[in-house]
Amino acid sequence: MLFRSQTEDLNNLKQIIDNLTTFSFEQEDLMNQLKKTSFRDPKLGKLIEKQHKLSESFQIIQDSLYTLSKRIPMINQPITKEVTHILQWQEKVFNQAKDGNTRGAASTQQFIMTSANNLDLLLSELAQQMQSQMQQKAGNQMCQNPGSGAPKMGQMKAQMQSLKQQLQQMISQMKNGPSGKGDRKSTRLNSSHIPLSRMPSSA
Repeated sequence: MLFRSQTEDLNNLKQIIDNLTTFSFEQEDLMNQLKKTSFRDPKLGKLIEKQHKLSESFQIIQDSLYTLSKRIPMINQPITKEVTHILQWQEKVFNQAKDGNTRGAASTQQFIMTSANNLDLLLSELAQQMQSQMQQKAGNQMCQNPGSGAPKMGQMKAQMQSLKQQLQQMISQMKNGPSGKGDRKSTRLNSSHIPLSRMPSSA
């Protein structure tokens, strides 16, 4: 039962990571367009609309993140922190763009990307650790109890404790300072980058 729950959490993680990566790509593209747009440019209204659609798409990611954090409480605090930052920066971008401050809006979007990349890095590391733990459990089961049922509860608890310690160390490092400058290349993943308009909720 625990193994099945971990598999479900891992699948949800991978979906959210894909969506976050796509969100970051779309945000960077919009930022680059804003940098080249003056407040008199008629395209500005369309760019503001694109930001609005991105914010709606992020709402899907936000709901999925909060659902996941309820299942894995140790990641609740860093997720809440970065999501709150993104929501605040999005509001600021809207205000700056509406006032014609396109350079300021583009600069603020950089902070959105940084928080999105922080979430991407956190979840990617968690997914990697979970997958490693699951593979190790499967290998141990085959070696120690060939043909038997599920792994012993004591072994599973020890492995989960190890995962918890590794994740807590990573979260502590994130608290000590920002982990990136919003460079999407640092968090680029081998994924199909599901279009934001078709992102399913992981709830």
